Amino acid sequence: MQEQQPKEVVQPFGITLIAALTAIIPLVVLLRGEAKSLSVLAAIFGVTAGVGLFFQRAWGRWLTIVYYAAAVVLLLVQGAPLLFSVLSCILPVSILVYLFLPGVVACFTTKKN
Repeated sequence: MQEQQPKEVVQPFGITLIAALTAIIPLVVLLRGEAKSLSVLAAIFGVTAGVGLFFQRAWGRWLTIVYYAAAVVLLLVQGAPLLFSVLSCILPVSILVYLFLPGVVACFTTKKN
C-alpha cells in the first residue's frame, strides 16, 4: 500500500485578490503623497496584512480581519450620511465574511503555519 501524502490546500483566488487590494491600495495612497501620520501607520499595517494574507499565514488573516473591521468602524463613526456609510461598508463587510468562510479558514490552518 502506498502512503498518501496530505493534500496541499490551494490558495483561493479571493485570497490573492484581497491580499493584493489590502497591500496595494495603501501603497498608492503613500506614493501619491497624500499621507498623514495616521495613514502612514495604516498603510504599513495594510501592506503587512496583505503580505501575510498572500503567503497564507494565520497572523496575516487575523491582521486583515482587524484592518477591515477597523475600516468599518471608522466609516460608521465619521459622521457621513447613513446611506453613504452603509454603502461604503459593503466591500469591507463582504471581505470580512469571506475571510470567515470554512474553506478560507482551512487554507490558514494547514501545517505550514
